[in-house]
Formats: sequence, C-alpha cells, structure tokens
Amino acid sequence: MAIDGTPKFTTLEVREIAAEITVNTVTLTGKAGFRDKNTGATHAWTKGEGAIWSKETMEQLQTLRGYMEADLARLHFSDAPGSFSGGGAGFPSVEPRGLMEHLVEEADQA
Repeated sequence: MAIDGTPKFTTLEVREIAAEITVNTVTLTGKAGFRDKNTGATHAWTKGEGAIWSKETMEQLQTLRGYMEADLARLHFSDAPGSFSGGGAGFPSVEPRGLMEHLVEEADQA
C-alpha cells in the first residue's frame, strides 16, 4: 500500500561519489540524501547511476581525475612538479598530469 504525503525534506545533498574509469568506459555513481536543513534529519537516500550525468559533469570528473593523479604523482615521485601539501584544501597549483604522462616522460629521459 502506497502512502501519499508532503515530504519533510528541504534539500538533496550528494554525500558519496564513486567512479570507475577504464579505457573504454566510465561508470559514475552518486549517492544523495534527502535532508531537512532545519533539523539535520536525513529522510531517505537515493542513487544516481548510468547515463543520467550531463556532459559538464563528465568533463568535471575528468578534471578531478587529473588533479587526483597530480596529487598522487607528487606523493609517489620525488621529481613530480609542485609540492604536496596534503589536507585536501584547495586545488593543486600545477596543471593536472596523469601518472602515465609522468612515466612516459621518465622513459624518454632514460
């Protein structure tokens, strides 16, 4: 039996993001909560996945991926550009570079 009524939530907030990026496909899933901003209560959770994401969202995912790879490169390669500050505050001060670009550059110099 379905029950109709007026929702008590006032906002939808993305709380969890998962992305799987392979050579041929990108799978992006977002988990969001329906929350009441006044009470802080979460009334329900919903998932967004599949082909619902806009072109802009997918472009920003690629940008985020580049920044994350740049952070990891600074963490794992002693000669990576920029400095690793940690803490997740702000954006890296260098252009995003993937690990593959760093490895290819290293191979070219050898």
